[in-house]
Amino acid sequence: MEIADASKELAELVDLTNIPVATTFMAKGSYDETKPLSLGTVGMHGRKIANYATVHADLLITIGCRFSDRITGSLKTYAENAKVIHVDIDPAEIGKNVKVDIPIVGDAKNVILALTAQLKNVKEKEAWLKTIKKFKACCDQCVKVKPTKRIHPRDVMYAINDISKPDDIVVTGVGQHQMFAGHFIKRQKPRTFISSGGAGTMGFGFPAAIGAKIAKPDVNVFLIDGDGSFQMTIQELGTVKEAGIKVIPIIMNNSYLGMVRQWLELFSDKRYSEVYLGTTPDFVKVAEAYGLKGIRVKKTEELMPALKQAIQNEVTTIIDVCIEEESNILPMLPPGGHVKDAFGGCMAAPSKFFEEE
Repeated sequence: MEIADASKELAELVDLTNIPVATTFMAKGSYDETKPLSLGTVGMHGRKIANYATVHADLLITIGCRFSDRITGSLKTYAENAKVIHVDIDPAEIGKNVKVDIPIVGDAKNVILALTAQLKNVKEKEAWLKTIKKFKACCDQCVKVKPTKRIHPRDVMYAINDISKPDDIVVTGVGQHQMFAGHFIKRQKPRTFISSGGAGTMGFGFPAAIGAKIAKPDVNVFLIDGDGSFQMTIQELGTVKEAGIKVIPIIMNNSYLGMVRQWLELFSDKRYSEVYLGTTPDFVKVAEAYGLKGIRVKKTEELMPALKQAIQNEVTTIIDVCIEEESNILPMLPPGGHVKDAFGGCMAAPSKFFEEE
């Protein structure tokens, strides 16, 4: 969607038809996530309203999505209740993973314009919209997590949402923090959320944030990174110092490789292997060693003052956030399971998204 520069056309189509919009992780920002019809990201670590919609919809109009296993879960049961219209510029992608009822090969912008012309007199069903809006409100309110000794990652994402502007850029590293960002961060414009999808590359975040700042020097660039991922390219602190580049790395510090740890907890009976980092470096002192600045945050109420200070500072400022050591990004889909088999967190019950279903 972003490559085709089709966000404006998509918004016009949605305004015309009132069709709810869910996005893949890599499409975040292609449709304004603060709008009423935005359901957020789908898939293994997506929002439950987005996954609920894919399970219960009778038609999926899919544009530029490759239907990876992290989106579909079990291919045998994916979209079992829906007709699928699949749009992609690459014909090899269509029907590769999911059976397609109507294949359309073409540029996303051109196809959306053609759809808009054909759907001028079509409106989404009121009953479906009422259901979606009701359950989306439940998702937006979200349930409170259990009290934790350290900061819950979700609170970090909320703080970034509150302080970031529409033109600011959010970049992520690769790991559990990346999934928290995909789930809770809301972006309004295309190309303002940058991450390494697919077989994501740890260490991607910091260099990508530097590149984003060079490309857009007049906006704030927030890097959400993990203590493991950040250490892959930590030496680039020298680059930002010497080149006078200012970004704001926010390090989710829990001394674990969080995503692998979560999987080992949930699917391997907590038999941890090589996921505990032990003593992580003092990121504040590392920043200062490079002639930069660092702020350590141990309490939720310290998040916003730290972000404001980092924005005010003239140099790159690391925010080292002491997050809960074993917090999980939930709900999630079991690998290879049905989308409706999502479990944990705010699920009403295993395989049940909402109480009122």
